[in-house]
Amino acid sequence: MTVAVARRRSVAARPGDGMSRRWVAAARDVVAVAKPGMIAANDLTAAAGCLLASRGHVGAGVLAATLGGASLIMGFACVANNYLDRRIDGAMARTRGRPFVRGTLPAPATLVAYGAGAGAGVLVLASFANLLTAAIGGLALVFYVVLYAVAKRRSSWATLVGAVPGAAPAIAGYCAVKGRIDGPALLLFAALVLWQIPHFYAIAVYRSDEYRAARLPTMLQARGMRSTRAQMVLCMGGLVGAVAALTVVGAVGVVSLGIAGIAGLGWLAVGLRGFAAPDAAAWARRVFRVSVVVLAALSVSVALGGVLP
Repeated sequence: MTVAVARRRSVAARPGDGMSRRWVAAARDVVAVAKPGMIAANDLTAAAGCLLASRGHVGAGVLAATLGGASLIMGFACVANNYLDRRIDGAMARTRGRPFVRGTLPAPATLVAYGAGAGAGVLVLASFANLLTAAIGGLALVFYVVLYAVAKRRSSWATLVGAVPGAAPAIAGYCAVKGRIDGPALLLFAALVLWQIPHFYAIAVYRSDEYRAARLPTMLQARGMRSTRAQMVLCMGGLVGAVAALTVVGAVGVVSLGIAGIAGLGWLAVGLRGFAAPDAAAWARRVFRVSVVVLAALSVSVALGGVLP
């Protein structure tokens, strides 16, 4: 054995290396349980709400406080949801690797830490935005952690219940600037509620076996594929209508209408093709993929709506 090889083996065998890997894995779990991807998507809509209300001239402090406070609240909401859903997650292939399912995180400490963060988030919104924004954040948290958690276990309409807190970041961002809920705020809220229903119905379609295994009621199980497709298409059309209404009331210009409208109409076309699609799961996956593009287009169009013609 050469000296160099012996040295490499000695370094590899250091007990501290195993401890370092455990710390890295624990840190990864602490982040993963808060669903950072979901937080980022909601921060995108919150920023769009801020920029829509300010017509592109929001103060950096207000924007940072809104996104920071909202992120802290959403982090706890996701952690609490993950903890409450650990049985359900264990029955579904896509979620059975989550930290609370595997038991790799101490639940009480994690919940307390993220709960303290959520409290700080509400205080940040109240101090640097306004009380209305803080109230929206607090209500969205209760709606998601309590009402949605109950609804998803008992009703096929749970997606609609979950869509309300899902759309809250956008209206919170709007209210952080305006300090009130008005017509454009309600239209933006409606657009995001309508976006979420086809987005999540699509997941329920192409993962229908997992939802049945977890004993979760879905619209597909309750009303069948045709009714589910019809509701998805109606919501897609409603989203396009909500964007058009934002233009009618003068909240965004025709360029923004074009950006969001083209994306929405393209999504609607994909949805309509579902009535003749021979493979429902493949169609639903495409609906899901296109929905991500639509959300990005909607957020950008709304954010730039006040500065583009």
